[in-house]
Amino acid sequence: MEKKKLEIDSIPEVRAFVNAKEKYDELKEACKEVIDVFVPVIEEYNASLVAADKAVRATGCSCGPFVLMSVAENYDAQTLHDALGIEAFLRFGGSVEQKIELKVDKNKVKAAVANGHILPDVAERACKRVSRYQKPHQVEI
Repeated sequence: MEKKKLEIDSIPEVRAFVNAKEKYDELKEACKEVIDVFVPVIEEYNASLVAADKAVRATGCSCGPFVLMSVAENYDAQTLHDALGIEAFLRFGGSVEQKIELKVDKNKVKAAVANGHILPDVAERACKRVSRYQKPHQVEI
């Protein structure tokens, strides 16, 4: 698949972003002294938030503004099966499900399409394309 590059004005949302970024960059330069003071405070806030969240979650309790809302219990079926054996596992709430997982070798599918074994419209309907993009980072205040 060929990568195309469009002009900025061809997508209104991109034009709006570029305009907003220009305003942001101008403001950042005009208010450099304030931002130089503000940014380290924000970084400290965010770093301490992450650390406190991790520490509070490890206790399983609420603390200050970190409020424990609920606790969900989930049992690992494999662990119970291994510890109890199949008969007790089934008797005490376990079950066995068989799942069919279909997989495709995309190179073989492409070859089958090229050789006329799979219709192109069938292959197109079955093909899911995942695009990866690089984008500017969000600005957080």
